Amino acid sequence: MIKALKSTAFAVLTILTTSFAFNASADSLDFTEITQDSNLVSPVELSNATIASSSGTLYFFSSGYSTNGLGSICGNLSGRCEADIDINFKSTIENLSFEISGYDPGDSVTAMGYLNGNLVNSLTLSNETSLDISSWGLLDRLFLAYEGTIPGQLGYGYVYSDFEFTSISVVPLPAALPLFGAALLGLGFISRRKRQQ
Repeated sequence: MIKALKSTAFAVLTILTTSFAFNASADSLDFTEITQDSNLVSPVELSNATIASSSGTLYFFSSGYSTNGLGSICGNLSGRCEADIDINFKSTIENLSFEISGYDPGDSVTAMGYLNGNLVNSLTLSNETSLDISSWGLLDRLFLAYEGTIPGQLGYGYVYSDFEFTSISVVPLPAALPLFGAALLGLGFISRRKRQQ
């Protein structure tokens, strides 16, 4: 009985000393935060992400592709949206969805989701679509690799918009809470021992 009580107390103490809570909130990439002109040197800082392009420039569209009114972005390569885009979120996210527009025959893009530097999943697309990758789980980076054009086909790249997701942030419990829990366990254990004697 005492052995079981000790293991339970140890488990509770471990949980209390490593406890944290998660705070989740609906979020989106808001390209209207960008105050520069539409052709931008990357990386670009938003309040919740850093966006870079393999070509070194990004092109921002304030209207035309976005349905949520928050603008669109593409990796600008010689006037075409054919450069890779790397989005590093400032917190862990989940439930990611976004729009891919501007498809021409021969275009394809591979979306790759990462968490802590590890590839979570990837998907290659060759058409315009609404992409819901919420099944990928937690991510902190999205890399959109433009795969080029099929020989003999014209390709002008993709524009990305309407990024919707849930931001997850870890909120540590106050430092005094594990100490308080440990004290309660200790008092309970001492009280039980005294009653048994």
